[in-house]
Amino acid sequence: MQNTAPRHEREIRNLVAVYAGFGSLWILLSNHLLHQWQAGVPTLAWLSLGQGFVSVVATSALLYGVLHWREQQLGARRAQLTETEPLPPLLFTENPQACWIHEPTTLQFLAANAAASERCGYSVGELLQLSWHELAVPETVEALVAAGKLSRDRQPSNQRGQLQDRRGELHAAEMLVAPITYAGRPACLTLWRDPIARQPLAERSHQSAVDDLLTQLPNKTWFLAQLSEQLQATRAGTTSFFTILFIELERFNAVKYSLGHRLAEVMLAATVERLQTCLNLAEPVARVGDCSLAIRLDSIYTALDAEAIAEYIHQQMSQPLEVEASELFSPVSIGIAIVDSPDLAEQRSEDLLQAADTAMNHARQKLRATYAIFEPAMFELAAGRFHLETDLRQAIARQEFTIFYQPIVALDTGQLVGFESLVRWQIPNGTWVAPEHFIPVAEETGLIGLIDWWILGEASKQLGLWQQQLPPERKLVLSINASGALLSQLGFLERLRQVLATNSIQRGSLILEVTERVIVEHHLKASGMLNAIKNLGIQLAIDDFGTGYSCLERLHQLPIDILKIDRSFIELIIADPDSLEIVRAILTLARGLGMSATAEGAETVAQVKRLQALDCEFGQGYFFAEPLPSSAATQLLDRQWQW
Repeated sequence: MQNTAPRHEREIRNLVAVYAGFGSLWILLSNHLLHQWQAGVPTLAWLSLGQGFVSVVATSALLYGVLHWREQQLGARRAQLTETEPLPPLLFTENPQACWIHEPTTLQFLAANAAASERCGYSVGELLQLSWHELAVPETVEALVAAGKLSRDRQPSNQRGQLQDRRGELHAAEMLVAPITYAGRPACLTLWRDPIARQPLAERSHQSAVDDLLTQLPNKTWFLAQLSEQLQATRAGTTSFFTILFIELERFNAVKYSLGHRLAEVMLAATVERLQTCLNLAEPVARVGDCSLAIRLDSIYTALDAEAIAEYIHQQMSQPLEVEASELFSPVSIGIAIVDSPDLAEQRSEDLLQAADTAMNHARQKLRATYAIFEPAMFELAAGRFHLETDLRQAIARQEFTIFYQPIVALDTGQLVGFESLVRWQIPNGTWVAPEHFIPVAEETGLIGLIDWWILGEASKQLGLWQQQLPPERKLVLSINASGALLSQLGFLERLRQVLATNSIQRGSLILEVTERVIVEHHLKASGMLNAIKNLGIQLAIDDFGTGYSCLERLHQLPIDILKIDRSFIELIIADPDSLEIVRAILTLARGLGMSATAEGAETVAQVKRLQALDCEFGQGYFFAEPLPSSAATQLLDRQWQW
């Protein structure tokens, strides 16, 4: 942009010159008339003429000074506004479209908004270290250079361009490049406009019907349409049988709620890219749900081949994904639906996809991050699971749950030191529902958070009553299981503080048990949640240690007090030397890190004596007592076991 100061200076001088010219002309004309009227007094006329010229020169100089001073003030104000308010917020910082400001010649970025950061995968700070040379393809760079030349004449331009994001993916768009003044110097504002947003409404509706707008992947509508065509061709005998894979990303929601929606989307896109590459797919992967993908495998129609591919996918997804300079794991559960007969080809595409989805859910019920092939009986199981979920919601509203307490015993003295609280569900007809049946449903539906809050409140109330019965020097602990859904709830720490205060719970007497999986998936170390819980005077235990996600590399960084050894190791501690060595290693690890250990599932005197010989501090299990209602548990407060 050209400097406007010389132009304004010339305008001021021209204005003063016009004033001086007209003033001089008037003096000459009036002097001529004065000569006519005062012909006999020439000296007086010349004196009058001189006085007039002096007056014009003086007033012209004064006018020039006033105008020049005013222009300087306006120029300073313009410069100040340019420095402090480069662009209105709605035009730049709050604009939903990606916007960059760059230097016209070098194309170095001077500013970028949040939408630009999200579009290209770099933070705003990182963008300011880059230029269009690193972000755009060569043709787009040339177009931006040409637009920079046009900006010298203050002419905006429209361009077509391609941007390469952090992961190397290309994004096509329309660019509006406009000249501006930024921080007192010439610059260009580039507005990156999505072509879809400029399409007619009918075109946009069709586009959104077949594309997932966040990831640009084909969506469920597209997949079902393609599947219908494939089924029709299979019925006609023009193509072979095939297999459908329904893939669920197990950690998508954990990443979304802990690290943010955008990072979860980036992880999903990276997962798709890995699947597309490792399977060499002819058809694209489709996104059929928030964290669900679907793949059609043509010419794969035997269980052996389908299982081999599912195993291969698990092997590939066991490797970490590079997501914005971080390593994230994306385990998956897979449902398999095989079309291997003409009868199966007669079904609707929606039913086939539902079958694969049902198989995936069946796999997750057995063990997350595994696979299952659809069988018709799975529909009956799914229906039963749906009814169980409905009953579970009603049970929460009706408060059909109760808490049982299992003793925790000091293995060196046989003295009762506390209890673990365990939820039980009795339906109105008097039947007890096994925890292994309803807990997984509660976890999957998110209802476990509500159940955990109820347990925390009721169990803390019972602990407060027991502490009132016991002498002050007698310490009694109560252990409560804490799910990720509970720890992730808004206001958790404040409500926990209120529970402690309401029931006058002694510091160190309440223990929250979390699994390794919860720590890893909910990023509890990074969030500082565990330290905040510790600061409230609550002990922390890792439940089922050694069976979940390994957190050995970070265990020394966690504020953990107790390791609870899983019952599967205790069950085999006598007969299996490997289990014995695992228990020995866990106890050594706990002692080395200043933690205590509790062995779960102790059922025989031989197991208890072996644990005692290994210097395990605490034990619980049916050898001591089964889980008991509060009234029966109260009778054990002074119990001392012997073996």
